[in-house]
Amino acid sequence: MRRAVRIMCVLLSLAMLVLAVSSCTKQPGLYNWWGGKMNVDYMLKLTLNVGDGDVVYDVPFDFYRNLFVYYKSRISDVTVNENSVAVVATNAQKTAVLKERTEDEIVEYYALMSIANKYGVGLTDDDKGLYEREFEKQAQTLADILTEEDLKGYKGTALEYAKEKYNEVIVDKLKMTPEYFEYLFYKNVLLKRVKQAVIPNLAESIKQCYYHYEEVYIEYVKGDGQSENEAYMNIQKAYEELENGANPDDVVSKYTNNSLYTSDMYFDSYGRIVGDERSSSLGGTIIESVFALSEGQHSGILTGESSDDQMAYFAIVIRLDFSEEAMYSENTIATQMFKYAYVGASQETTYYTDYNDILEAYTQNIRIEPYEERVYDRVAVNTMY
Repeated sequence: MRRAVRIMCVLLSLAMLVLAVSSCTKQPGLYNWWGGKMNVDYMLKLTLNVGDGDVVYDVPFDFYRNLFVYYKSRISDVTVNENSVAVVATNAQKTAVLKERTEDEIVEYYALMSIANKYGVGLTDDDKGLYEREFEKQAQTLADILTEEDLKGYKGTALEYAKEKYNEVIVDKLKMTPEYFEYLFYKNVLLKRVKQAVIPNLAESIKQCYYHYEEVYIEYVKGDGQSENEAYMNIQKAYEELENGANPDDVVSKYTNNSLYTSDMYFDSYGRIVGDERSSSLGGTIIESVFALSEGQHSGILTGESSDDQMAYFAIVIRLDFSEEAMYSENTIATQMFKYAYVGASQETTYYTDYNDILEAYTQNIRIEPYEERVYDRVAVNTMY
C-alpha cells in the first residue's frame, strides 16, 4: 500500500512538473487541461447566403489563433459589475469577450473576401506572397541606406538587420504581433479592392472635400541676426532641392527644425485638421497656399511669426497626393474622410452608406458555428497561446 502511495505521489509530482514547465515554454497553439498541445486544423465553419445559395468557408485554426492572441494582449483585466463597480475580470469573462471580438473580425474579413470575389477582385494565388514581397522591398530600401556605423557590431547582413528593425517596430512601436500585422496588410488589400469596385469614383470624391500637405518649417529667434540668417540660408537650400526634384519627405525631414511640423496633414475645405480630437484649424496662410497649388507643387518661401512669441519662421508649403492608406484603409484619417464630407459633420456620405449597406448585407447573412465543438469549447484566455 505504501509503495502504491509513493508511486502515486511521484506521478503527481511529475505531472505538476510537466505542467509547470509547459506553462513557461508555451509554443503557439491550443492546449488541453494537462498542458499538451492539441492538433487542430480548422476552428470555425462559416456559411454565407446572400441569395445565391450557400457558400461555406472553413476558417483555419492559425487564422483564428492569430487574431485571438493579438486581442488577448490588449484585453483589460478589469470589468464593471452590475453595481457599476470595477472588479477583476474572470478568465471566463475575458474568454467571452475575446471570442466575440475575434469572431466579429473574422466575419467581417470573410464578408470582404466574398464581396471581392463577387466583383472579380479577390485574393488570388499570386497574392499569397504579396506581403513577403512588400516586406522584402521595404527592408531592402532601409538596407540600402544603412551605413557601416549603423551596422557596427552586427554580424549579419544589412538586409537581415533591416528586417529585424522592421519587426521591432511592429512589436515594440505598433504593439502588434507580426502575424496580426500581416493580417492587416491583406485586409487592407481587400478593403482597397472592394472600395474601388463598389465605389469607382471614391478617390475623386474624397479629393473634392479634403487636402493633403506638408511643409518645410524652419524657426529662428526673433531679433537674432545670426539665427535668422542661418534659417534663411537653409530655407533657400530646401527650396533649391525641391526645385531640382528632391523627395519632399526627405527635404522636410532634413531641414525642418520643429518636431510639430515634421508630419504631413490632411484637412477639409474649412481648414480643419482631419484626425485632430479638438478639430483644430490651420492658419489662413497655409490654407490659401495649399488651395493655390496642384498636387506635387510647392510654394515659394513664406515667412511669419510662430506661436511662440520669441520665434519666427520661414516655410515652404508642399501639396501632396493622397496616399492609398488614407483613402482605403481603416485608420482614423481614412475613416473620417470616407465617412464624412468635412470634419465635424454628422451626416454620412452617400458613398459610405452604399458601401456599408453592402458590407452589412454580407456580415448579417453569415452563419457561424464551431468546426468541432469540443475544440471550440477548449478555447480560453489561459489555453490559447
